[in-house]
Amino acid sequence: MSPNLAKPKFWLASTATLLFAAGCSGTQGGSDWAGTWEIQDPQTQDSVTIVLTEDGKAYVNSPLASTDTPEYLELPIARVSDESALPENARVVTLEEAMAQSMEAARESEGQTYVGALARAQQAYYLENERFAESLEELQLGLQSETENYQYAIASVENDAAYMTATAKQDDLKSFSSLVYVEDGGTQMLLCGTDDASKTAPERPEMSDSGATCASGSSPQ
Repeated sequence: MSPNLAKPKFWLASTATLLFAAGCSGTQGGSDWAGTWEIQDPQTQDSVTIVLTEDGKAYVNSPLASTDTPEYLELPIARVSDESALPENARVVTLEEAMAQSMEAARESEGQTYVGALARAQQAYYLENERFAESLEELQLGLQSETENYQYAIASVENDAAYMTATAKQDDLKSFSSLVYVEDGGTQMLLCGTDDASKTAPERPEMSDSGATCASGSSPQ
């Protein structure tokens, strides 16, 4: 999923959360929160308009509506408690922090998806050729070997295994790897990711009689 696709989902979730909190804060028969409000993206300065009505309903303007005909989405919120304080152990996250986390997840999804695609392509290649491809070009996926966030490679190829990597180029991203190996006449695959952000791909998974396991410092994805 690209960051551009992830962002509208984040906006809707953030808006719904704010509206729920606002809708629950009013009093019976009216609300100090009633009115037209705006949430602004701290990075792009784009905004979303929300309307809270006196009868306790909440609406958000639809980003898909035409400019000629405004369209508002009604959100099904309901007041469930008079409690207006956060839990004592609650962690408050700013909108900017939450957006940064969302964008990070979207960028990491690129690396995880790509290295998984390489593994599946190797499985198909082995089924047809009884060997693993030794280069990205040989797999003919039409995928780039390098993007803004990751560098991709077929790190090693043996008769019975192929090891692929997605190495992060940014300090805040995890790296990933995949291993495709021959077992019982067919192929199996294992996808691993570093436990923490790392610009070094996970070490090659370890093989045993029970199959492959991710190396220390990485976990199955």
